[in-house]
Amino acid sequence: QVELAHRARVSQQTLTALERGVTQRSRFLPDVAAALGVSAEWLRTGVGEGAGSASSASECLVRPIPILDASEAADPEHHEVASAWTVIAGDAVNQLGQGSFALRLGPEEGALLTDGGPFRSGDMLICDTQADPQPGDYAVVSIRERDRIDTGQLRRVQDGSWELLPLNDLYPCERLTSRDRIVAIVRELRRAIR
Repeated sequence: QVELAHRARVSQQTLTALERGVTQRSRFLPDVAAALGVSAEWLRTGVGEGAGSASSASECLVRPIPILDASEAADPEHHEVASAWTVIAGDAVNQLGQGSFALRLGPEEGALLTDGGPFRSGDMLICDTQADPQPGDYAVVSIRERDRIDTGQLRRVQDGSWELLPLNDLYPCERLTSRDRIVAIVRELRRAIR
């Protein structure tokens, strides 16, 4: 981010606001796009000339990903038609799989969160849909019986299945059944500024 700010001749705070979606339109967007070698339209919306025009994935310094809410995250069809986007940059471009998304934790997830927990309402989680789950990973999981998603920490059970440890101690562990699925692994936390 510091390097990109220098190349685009903008402040790091401007880049942070653009990345987090705090600033939807900025007079600096064309400068940032030029520094990255992509069009401003692609940087803002993901449409047009962008990372796909680079000759290799390593040349892609940024990639837009959709910002989804809890109901949209459970349905992969929503991932391509999102109304809001954020940008991943640097090493994350090559480390996160296609289909990755950002999950904004809103008030509807408030009961799942605790003051002392890792996530707060308003935070944005950068989620990788192609990552292999590992014990201890934070994950977004679709719970089929209740037609909802949960966010929690994964734990492997002796029989090889998974349990989801809740973010709030008031809730029990959720044993994942064969009908449930791990939607994505949380790879980055973007903390909401209060």
